[in-house]
Amino acid sequence: MYNLIFDLLGERAQEAGDRIAIRVDDRVMTFSQADELSKRVASFLLDLGTVHGERIALIGPKSEKYVCAQYGVMRAGACYVPIDKTFPIERTFQIVEDCGIETIFADIANVDRILSAESKPACLKRIVLWDDSCEEVVATAVVNTLDMYSFGNVRESSAQPDSKARPVDTDLAYIMYTSGSTGKPKGVMLSHRNILTYVDWCRGELGLGPEDIMVNVAPFTFDISGMEIFCMAAMGAQMILIENQTRITTVLDAVQRYKATFMATVPTVIGTMVSNPRVFGRYDLSSLKTIISGAAVCPPVFLKTLHEHLPEAKLYNLYGPTEATIYCLYHRIDDAEAIDVTRPLPIGIPFENTEAYVVTADGKEAGVDEEGELILRGSHVALGYFGNDEKSNAAFRRFPLQPHIREYVYYTGDVARRDESGVFHFLGRNDDMVKSRGYRIELNEIDLALSSMDEDLHSYAVVAVPDMLIENRLVAVVVRKSGSAITEAEVKSLCKERLPAYMVPDVIEFRSELPQTSSGKINKKVLVQELSKETN
Repeated sequence: MYNLIFDLLGERAQEAGDRIAIRVDDRVMTFSQADELSKRVASFLLDLGTVHGERIALIGPKSEKYVCAQYGVMRAGACYVPIDKTFPIERTFQIVEDCGIETIFADIANVDRILSAESKPACLKRIVLWDDSCEEVVATAVVNTLDMYSFGNVRESSAQPDSKARPVDTDLAYIMYTSGSTGKPKGVMLSHRNILTYVDWCRGELGLGPEDIMVNVAPFTFDISGMEIFCMAAMGAQMILIENQTRITTVLDAVQRYKATFMATVPTVIGTMVSNPRVFGRYDLSSLKTIISGAAVCPPVFLKTLHEHLPEAKLYNLYGPTEATIYCLYHRIDDAEAIDVTRPLPIGIPFENTEAYVVTADGKEAGVDEEGELILRGSHVALGYFGNDEKSNAAFRRFPLQPHIREYVYYTGDVARRDESGVFHFLGRNDDMVKSRGYRIELNEIDLALSSMDEDLHSYAVVAVPDMLIENRLVAVVVRKSGSAITEAEVKSLCKERLPAYMVPDVIEFRSELPQTSSGKINKKVLVQELSKETN
């Protein structure tokens, strides 16, 4: 019986060690090989002095090594922290400092950026290159007082982790960073119990098994990638890693070539598929048995059109913030032909071991079809934000309907309603957090980036303009200071230095003034209305 996430991989290695676990292009890795490499990573980390609860950063492209490192870090008693390889170095260092990270696994491009930085986080002690040879950078690392290793140094040793006494409820598996309203990203702490709860639902509802072939479309820094990473070990399904997920042809080529049976993705990908009628003539996608849309609101017409082309596939619309372990509510579309394209799809009902409630501002449960904030309860709920008690206390609070119980629930910030059949419907947000291309974005983070240009900008406002394909386009409307000639390209370039690519505004629009409310504040509602009309 498994107790921790990496035990799942060990079970698969014992049951069917010669079966393929991970495929990357023409490279394959069996369950035995994956389990063995994860053990070597764990031994290597323990030899370095890694202690229980330590945070280890992973930066780089998708690979079988990356997956084995995830399992190896957990096996060593630590937790992994995925960092996007394209992040500005300033944001990477923010996360490293926030987590007190001593060890980073990184690709050569990021190693070069780290070593060339004028100042580095004081906590950082060592870097492990994914490449097996790093002689050229080792000399540089000595000058920079960082220890340097290559993945080729990962060897099994006598050091072995002791997982018997580790509490599944509180032992951290990974920390996933999301956008923060103060300009500082927040690290969501997920436990082994959280993930085991999630994979149990996947096993029961989705029926995934050893005969399934899953395409992993999402980046590893996107929490929904955990669906394939953990289900691979939990159910023995084969996982196909796709690095360039932004090219729809790459995804569809993989589905056709390997006869994939399962794909979980975001509405943007599905929208790109169904908006091009030639896709289904060019690619044979009939092997797909289950298709999941999640991480963002999916226009119902996307899934209805998808069903017309793939009538045998089971379709799901899933909902779940990072703080509730990937997904936690689901809507199974049993009759896609009956989808009303004029009405949003429901987000459905809670997973097993999860409860959802809609509560009013006074903390009471909302009535049928009454709007309120969606809160989540159960073993899907994360442990809070790493090192940020203020944010944790604001979002993870006592259960308002039974305050005498010493249990914390997650206040999502999402406005929802529950209909008479118990199905939940998403209605929007009650703050400035938006979603674009599946990513959660605090608009205030972009405002803070623009504030660094105060020599050129008199005023500015960042708004989200609804877009069917990507859910929201980010538009920065700015007013130049007198005498400034700053251009759109320069504003974007400065944003790129401070923000992840997915947070850089899609459009920079210059105006002579911004609309205001009667109290003198910038009227963002009017801006959204005006920009929406311009789009249409």
